[in-house]
Amino acid sequence: MKQYTVALASLILSTLILPTQLYAEPPNTNKQQHRQADAHIHGVAELTLALENNLLEIQFQSPANNIIGFEHKAKTQQDIDTALQAQALLEQPDKLFSFIGSACTLQDQNVDISSVLSPTDDHDEHDDHDNHDDHEGHSEITSNYKFVCQKGSQLQTISMDLLEHFSGIEALNAMWVTADQQGAARLTAQSNILNLRQK
Repeated sequence: MKQYTVALASLILSTLILPTQLYAEPPNTNKQQHRQADAHIHGVAELTLALENNLLEIQFQSPANNIIGFEHKAKTQQDIDTALQAQALLEQPDKLFSFIGSACTLQDQNVDISSVLSPTDDHDEHDDHDNHDDHEGHSEITSNYKFVCQKGSQLQTISMDLLEHFSGIEALNAMWVTADQQGAARLTAQSNILNLRQK
């Protein structure tokens, strides 16, 4: 699982240079959010996509705040339930992505919410550290998907339906590469279509 994720990241980074304006802060991001961000920006998530022949790989990464509304370790039952609900949704890629031009079938996936929820954590023990975690740590949630498409060369667009499910994501910076093209797009809930066949 991790091998194809590393390969995807290496492929994207080695072949694609994104214009810096794509990563400008969204106009509606307030100053408080900007101050909270050092390694990441609240409201912004990242997606990388590689299509080679009929193999499609997607890697999604977001600050936990965008997905579950907090970044500390889940301690209360409500926080735990929220994190588990997000995990369950991220494990249903048919609800997150819609493919146009070719049918694509999930072959493998990995969802990692361990930054906010660990099965070995004692959720009752460290309640007095909630504020410390909020201010000093940034938590990321990642998911990786591997699809096999019937006709990868005919895959035209992908609808990023995950933007409808996670309202904390104001913008999705998407980078993609195919055998003959590469590109980048800044997607929002109002404009969530990634076009892989640009002329």
